[in-house]
Amino acid sequence: MVLRWNTKKMNKSDSRRMYAALAYHLINKVEEEWLVTVENITLSEKLTLFLDYYFQQLIENQNVPIEMWNVNKRRLRTNKAVEGWNSKLNSIIGKEQPNVFLRVQKVKEETELVSWQPKSKESGDLRQK
Repeated sequence: MVLRWNTKKMNKSDSRRMYAALAYHLINKVEEEWLVTVENITLSEKLTLFLDYYFQQLIENQNVPIEMWNVNKRRLRTNKAVEGWNSKLNSIIGKEQPNVFLRVQKVKEETELVSWQPKSKESGDLRQK
């Protein structure tokens, strides 16, 4: 997916879509697409500050490299697994929106039911306690 906006200046809505789409670009094209987007938007002072921050956090940040947040060619692109786990936990608790203290208590109870001890740090094998 490569979108070019060279024929017109983008409005705020267009630019938000383009920044969100960076996660779907080929990893080696993310920086290029970022530059295309920035070149084609009218920048206010506040937007410039935000885009500088955005660039530092998503493109230049060595702690969270592009490979970590980019979902191009990945099978799982959604948080459905997390939502499923959350739904299951809520059903165990018996409330649709339990508070954080109740969640922590139930997670502790569940981890006591099934506990795993590493057999070997090197091999990564696990054995049930």
